[in-house]
Amino acid sequence: MTRSATKYSVIYGSFAAVFLFLFFCYVFWATLFFSVELAYVYQFRPDGSTITGLPQSAAMQLSEGTNIMMLIGSNFRDGKGATTTREMLDRLAIPYNRLQGFLQLLSQLDFITATNNSYTAFIPKQPLESLRLQDLVTAIYGMESIDEVELETAGEAVAREVAGKGVASLGSLTIENLLQRI
Repeated sequence: MTRSATKYSVIYGSFAAVFLFLFFCYVFWATLFFSVELAYVYQFRPDGSTITGLPQSAAMQLSEGTNIMMLIGSNFRDGKGATTTREMLDRLAIPYNRLQGFLQLLSQLDFITATNNSYTAFIPKQPLESLRLQDLVTAIYGMESIDEVELETAGEAVAREVAGKGVASLGSLTIENLLQRI
């Protein structure tokens, strides 16, 4: 009896050692993979909080902002009520994060207002007759958002020229000409 108990003890003890070894391997690899994933997220921040390069051109911003206002205004004028973000995503094919940025900007500038607490349906905040396209383009173009540190720079002067007279007003002006004027 004692002899068979020792045999079983050795056999089942060996199985326990194998299972403990496998558990140790699992914990080791899980820790390693978690550490690699954490290092990747910390290093590259794939959540979109950092942007490299130009997110979109000024022409695309003007186009998308105007299209959003046109859709909201059209639905309101036709008696369809508030325009939902789902409809804007489907009809305008603007990525969700960019659409939210436009909606937030247009809400801050008093062009639109949300009709629900979850900010997913919008109507014009003013009568359509009083919403001038020039005001919309000026707001999206963002000349008011230039901070005072940049007010006396060459870039600000070029932005004011384009805002006031259009791109054609720059003519054949080169970077060299601009540097000579400074």
